[in-house]
Amino acid sequence: MDEQIYKVLYLEDNPMDVRFFQEIAKELRGIRIELTNAGTLSEALQNLESNDFDLVVSDLGLPDSMGLYTVKRIMSGFPELPIIVMTTINDEQLGVKAVKLGAQDYLPKGNFDGGLLARSIKYSVERNSFVRRMFLSEDSKFQALMNCLDIPVVYLDAGLIIRECNPAFLNLIDSSSVRGVSLEEKCGKELLICAQKALEGEEGRAQISRHSGSCIPADSFRCVPVRDDQNNVTGVLCIAEKKQPAKKHFIDLNA
Repeated sequence: MDEQIYKVLYLEDNPMDVRFFQEIAKELRGIRIELTNAGTLSEALQNLESNDFDLVVSDLGLPDSMGLYTVKRIMSGFPELPIIVMTTINDEQLGVKAVKLGAQDYLPKGNFDGGLLARSIKYSVERNSFVRRMFLSEDSKFQALMNCLDIPVVYLDAGLIIRECNPAFLNLIDSSSVRGVSLEEKCGKELLICAQKALEGEEGRAQISRHSGSCIPADSFRCVPVRDDQNNVTGVLCIAEKKQPAKKHFIDLNA
């Protein structure tokens, strides 16, 4: 049987960890990887722009990026790519948070063998492919439903990146396309803060604003957490709320 070849971008600035990964990669059975190393997030993003990769494996402590920001940044620019994160043995909880955010898997840094790496790579690529197929199927139904609404609606993923919106939302912000763009870039900090709280399970309301900081003349948006079958928050739905018409006061002339 032919070996499956995966093109992997490995984000790691420590030469010893890079060497460890290269040595483990030689032990893989059933798959082979073509490895490209990047020592910084900025270098990795340049590589992703100019080359095709099947997978990203990333340390979460880089010279120009710390913690989950690395995962968020890669997901925002390259949402189709599966990500495996490396965690220290004493900080596996960070790996769990990365998976909730959208990473496919995590490995304890410097404490895995070729069998575990091969399993993680195959699992991550196949699971990501399956999820994307399911998402595209459900996405068309979700988009059709959103398009039927005459009020602005926008759906954000766990990285607060705009994934779907309807024509009413595009008309509101005077834009032709916003998919894959960060929420703050298009809607300002007030809605961003509200959406961040929604990711923590707290529903709220806020307005969107222009780049100048002035509010767009529209009603407030309600930010609602979107949960999966395990009740984990996987995204945020922002729905414009129409203001109730002011009540008219009448004078009873017969009184």
